[in-house]
Amino acid sequence: MKAAALYGANKIEIRDVPTPAIAQAGEVIADVQFVGLCKTDQQITATAPNQLPKGQELILGHEVVCQIPDEQTYFALNNEISCGECSYCQEGLTSHCQNLQELGVNCNGGYAQKMLAPRSSLYPFVFSNPSLGILIEPLSCAVRGVERILATANLWSVDQPTTLIIGGGLSGSLVGYLLTHSPFFGHIRRYSLLLR
Repeated sequence: MKAAALYGANKIEIRDVPTPAIAQAGEVIADVQFVGLCKTDQQITATAPNQLPKGQELILGHEVVCQIPDEQTYFALNNEISCGECSYCQEGLTSHCQNLQELGVNCNGGYAQKMLAPRSSLYPFVFSNPSLGILIEPLSCAVRGVERILATANLWSVDQPTTLIIGGGLSGSLVGYLLTHSPFFGHIRRYSLLLR
């Protein structure tokens, strides 16, 4: 199959790579339909020598919309795979897992025609335009961020707290939008790095 393989700092190439053929228990081989391009991908690409053992390559892509053969729906990928055994996982803090694997970050991801993924990491959705599913991952991050901002603001003894959003990209825009349409009672300031 074809995949965009990262093989060194700022070195990505469309290559023929082995097609996933065998799924372990609980895994599926999914057909990738759409993949978002994220700042994380850019940062991993720039720092590849620190992440890749010499001679190895990595398939990036963690904002993925895929389909499972013989199923008619589209799925959004939760790329974080926790071990379920460390103390953080036992406490339900799976995003702090000491053995966290992230598809498209430190394991092969979605910049390929097919990908291997845990079935439990695929969430069905229905949009009239399924390509919009690539926004589910950044939107979920923004929702979590706004939840934390609201919880923190409720702890402050300030009548009108100010929240500064640094960056005017997709994530900053989503956080700003969500805060504007939330019960947040303070001021929102934006600082765009692009304008400096």
